[in-house]
Amino acid sequence: MSNWKRSELSAFIALYEECENLYNYDHPDFLNKKKRLESLSYISKQLEKLNKRVTINEINMKIKTLKNQYLSVKKAESSKQSDAYVPKLWCYNQLYFLNNYLKDHSENSSPVSEKLEEKEELDEKFTGKKSESVGTLTSSVPVTSTTFNISTKLKKTSHYPGLNQKISTDFYLAEFIYSSNIPFDIIESFRFRRLIQILNKSYIIPKKKNLLTNILDEIHETCIYGLSGEEKDAILLLCGISTSKRDSKYILACIQTEDESRHFLNLWDADLQEDPLDLINDILIECQQIAKDVYNSNFYMILSDDPEIEIQPPIWHVVCNAPVVEYFIFEILEVEVVENMVKILRIIEKLAKEDVFHQNCPIILPIEKNWSTFRDTFRSYLKNYDDVQKLLKTNPDLFDSELAELIFSNEFHMKVHKNFKLLIDLSELITVSQKDQSTLAELAEAWLSLNLAPEYHEILETFRTNALTVYALAANFLHPKYKGRHLSYVQKTLVNEFMLESLNSTGQQDLHAFKENLDIFKTLNDRNVTSAKTFWNMAEKRHPILTRLAKKLLVGPASTFEQEKWFLKFVNCHGDIRSTLGIERFRKLAKIYFTFKFQDQNIKPHDRYM
Repeated sequence: MSNWKRSELSAFIALYEECENLYNYDHPDFLNKKKRLESLSYISKQLEKLNKRVTINEINMKIKTLKNQYLSVKKAESSKQSDAYVPKLWCYNQLYFLNNYLKDHSENSSPVSEKLEEKEELDEKFTGKKSESVGTLTSSVPVTSTTFNISTKLKKTSHYPGLNQKISTDFYLAEFIYSSNIPFDIIESFRFRRLIQILNKSYIIPKKKNLLTNILDEIHETCIYGLSGEEKDAILLLCGISTSKRDSKYILACIQTEDESRHFLNLWDADLQEDPLDLINDILIECQQIAKDVYNSNFYMILSDDPEIEIQPPIWHVVCNAPVVEYFIFEILEVEVVENMVKILRIIEKLAKEDVFHQNCPIILPIEKNWSTFRDTFRSYLKNYDDVQKLLKTNPDLFDSELAELIFSNEFHMKVHKNFKLLIDLSELITVSQKDQSTLAELAEAWLSLNLAPEYHEILETFRTNALTVYALAANFLHPKYKGRHLSYVQKTLVNEFMLESLNSTGQQDLHAFKENLDIFKTLNDRNVTSAKTFWNMAEKRHPILTRLAKKLLVGPASTFEQEKWFLKFVNCHGDIRSTLGIERFRKLAKIYFTFKFQDQNIKPHDRYM
């Protein structure tokens, strides 16, 4: 709770009076959102010169409080019969400039005044704050120029307060379309309109243009409102994505905050830039600004798919492992064997549809970048292998001579077996690198425990070294389930050096207790506590410094694969309207889509580093 001195509040009222567009509903800039925000920022900066630091949200709340108190005292004054009535509000006379612009709620207000009151009431519902006394100010959530409020032109309903049933329904429909990646052409579909008419004959479907303009803008504003809070640490998730639509290249940025919730930051069209290095530097600066302004967060880690990005300490740079694992698989799998096997399976699939071949196991063809399907492709080939040979002996013309030769080749059959075993051995690493909730500790464990045939040892060690930064190794070391059991002497040395540099003297004592299994650590290990969250929550009271470092490492994600997958689906659906929307609205649409995806993901709480 922040207290106001009378001198500070007096200065605040004087500044408020100076900004007439904030209270005079006849002022030309009264409804100009940008001008109002400029005035609020001006008040904030002027108060800062008086060593009074307040946010724009706090200013809005204080204005509402002062107006309510002024109206209350004015009403009390008018009800008194005596001319000698003295208002109890000490700043009543200073607020007299509001007299012509405020009316008691029981009186008829102007339409513009009503609109402002509805706006303020909605602000309160979104921030969850109530009016406070003149002498105090609620501890607040910083809100900046990127924070907006949903328009409140009509009456209230549950999820979209301030809007009537028609507008609210429009918004629910828009939410469904935006979040489900449904093409906007559905609005013009006869069958969709018929369905809506059956459900509600009186409802008029909004036009496609409205979904792409004003409704899009309104819902976007609800996605960026009131997301800040106390200052917190965060992780930047940065990835470059190439799409088949228009051969476009984008850079996508999301943020994972301290509570492990994720949010979309922005996206950039990489095709428009000549120098990738300059683009990345500009993006990093912009991401830091958005994170600070909207989420009140500071990055301590950046997860990216580009190992060449230069990140200045003390920010940690971690390489996204999905592409690293993909390159590794391409290096050790025999691509020619895969291609020939798929050719054979396609023919078998066709013959099965024609009822010429009765498959022993369903034919599964691989999906690009989904390596689990590649494993299933090998399995389906091997399970149908004997029946394919029998069919070919009785019907030699079903396959061309080259493929027929491969089917009867023991050498090719052994190669299929060999590559299938490789994918089985790599299955855990593939899963961890592509699963959204995988952490650095799990990733390190998958790499470190991977055991392949001797012929692959050299290339495995090269990729493993490139994939595992000291942060992933340290996370694995601090995880109570893994305890760095597969770390080499060199890796343990790297981890030790990193942790000694990151900890003060108290934290180093904590580290010694952890290594030697002393104090609370012995108790937790004796009880076989393997949940990282439980382990470090229990250790935090006695060893807060080491716990803080451990938690920051243990929530580190292994990859951005899930976000990339979502974005590719988004672009495949909406890429064609990219030029129609323009980059700014395309970004808004992406923000809405990702906001709802993250919300859906968090409907059932889970712990990402259990």
